[in-house]
Amino acid sequence: MNYELSVGSASAIQEHASSFDVLLNNYMFDLLDEPEWAHVLTEFHRVIKPEGRLVLVNMTFGEELGSGIYEKLYRLSPSLMGGCRGVRLSDVLQRNGFSVHLREYFQQLLFPSEVILASKGSAQQS
Repeated sequence: MNYELSVGSASAIQEHASSFDVLLNNYMFDLLDEPEWAHVLTEFHRVIKPEGRLVLVNMTFGEELGSGIYEKLYRLSPSLMGGCRGVRLSDVLQRNGFSVHLREYFQQLLFPSEVILASKGSAQQS
C-alpha cells in the first residue's frame, strides 16, 4: 500500500488537484459554520481524483428513539456538546458537485452519526 497521512486545513489543502483516491473526513462539518461548508467541499472536490471517493462521518440529527437528547443539549448550551450539532450533508454534497452513493445512519449510546460515500459527478443518491 502506498499512502501518506498529513495534517492541514480543510479549507486550504496543500496538495495538487486530483491527488487523492480517497478523502476521509470525520466529525468536522458538525463543528463548522454552515457558510464554510461550500468552501471546504470545493477544496475536497479539487483534490479528489475524477474516479476518487469521499467518505464523510458526521454527527447527524437523531432518527431513532432517544437520540434527540443531543439536539436538546446543543440547544440548551452549545458548549455542553463542544460546539457539535447534528448535520445532514447529502443534499449539500449534491449541490456542491458530488454524487452521493450511500448514506447510512448509525446510533451508538444514543449518539447519532451518518456515514456518506460520495464521488465527483452528477447528483443522484442510490
